[in-house]
Amino acid sequence: MIPSQVSLAFTRNLISDSISCAADCGIETFSIYPPFLLRDYPYEYVKRVITDNIIFQSTQKNLQCYIVGPMGVQSNNVRSSNQVRLFLQYDGHQEIVSATRHYYANTGPGMPLKTNHDGLKALKENLVSNMGKPVDFIIRTSTNFFNEGFLLWQSSESEYWFHKGLWPFTKKSFYKALADYAVRERRFGK
Repeated sequence: MIPSQVSLAFTRNLISDSISCAADCGIETFSIYPPFLLRDYPYEYVKRVITDNIIFQSTQKNLQCYIVGPMGVQSNNVRSSNQVRLFLQYDGHQEIVSATRHYYANTGPGMPLKTNHDGLKALKENLVSNMGKPVDFIIRTSTNFFNEGFLLWQSSESEYWFHKGLWPFTKKSFYKALADYAVRERRFGK
């Protein structure tokens, strides 16, 4: 078993490398859902160990940084069209349940959820991760080929790329994923 300080530092460095790659490639919005191992630690501890470095790095690269977690969304003071979103101890299932509860709290008891554009838009507005554009491309680093609850609503029309293994995910791996995505023809769920 890797000691917690080592595993958290390792995770922090991998996140930093990913942010650097995304910034170097000019990716406007980049979301990171760190590995499952972060779920075993208290949120405040993970936030303290991971986010200070990530916020500093994002600020240095002129990226607006959002930290999404159980306490909602926090942001640095950079205003930029380029964003990095770090999801710490995030659960997409819980996010949809919370958004639905919030929707019903605002519409009154017994009101049906409209499945038309307005109803879906109202529900989407209650998602904690509703920060603009939908997700175009998801890189999944794991030996498992499933979503694992990440941005369930926003990723419904996303393209996926699976890296065979959790680590190492290097800059070379990142560029390989982008090259694969660049030649795809997007169908947007059709």
